[in-house]
Amino acid sequence: MTPKWYQLATAELGQQEIRGPRHNPRIVSCQQATGLRATDDETAWCGSFVAWCLREPPPVASDIVVRAGALLSACAQLSSHQRLHQETRAVHAAAFWTPCRGLDAVREDVGRHNALDKLTGALSLAGRTPARGVVIMTSRLSVELVQKTATMGAPVLVGMSAPTALAVRVADAAGITLVGRVRDDGFEIFTHPGRLRLHTPARSGQRHLPIAAQDYLAAAAR
Repeated sequence: MTPKWYQLATAELGQQEIRGPRHNPRIVSCQQATGLRATDDETAWCGSFVAWCLREPPPVASDIVVRAGALLSACAQLSSHQRLHQETRAVHAAAFWTPCRGLDAVREDVGRHNALDKLTGALSLAGRTPARGVVIMTSRLSVELVQKTATMGAPVLVGMSAPTALAVRVADAAGITLVGRVRDDGFEIFTHPGRLRLHTPARSGQRHLPIAAQDYLAAAAR
């Protein structure tokens, strides 16, 4: 069965910016439907188009529980698997980690969305089950990455940088555990913290959210 998002995307083939003072109303509607306030087709719209196609990601259900120490270790090991980045210092990586197999797959690309698409394809070809693992991104966490993660069925999305407000709202609605700002001393949990076991030894110190997760969501909704 062809996914709904694919049907929506292919139906829009051929849409493009209009030269001159006029703007493509279809592009503008995609921008505004995803919470952006762009009123023209000159504003970059690739991200909003993906968000429009995937604006209602399927809910993710998984009983996986990940130890905080294991997650930090996986993020620390990721750089040694980024061969292309070691040569160029200019690409992103998307990785899949499981408690049993560790870093099971890593894919790189100059675009973070492309890196995640490559990872999704690799997992599908290998017959892996995304519901039993964690997606780790070296980039910031935009809403498109959350939507793609939900579509592939992975319950936890981790990023080295912070998520956008829209990414937090969509992750919360989709049931995804969203973890950002990963550093050697810890990380911040933005949604569904129940999948993380946080009994880290006191001497290492565990960073917490600067504001409570529910407050963050309330602020983002305003």
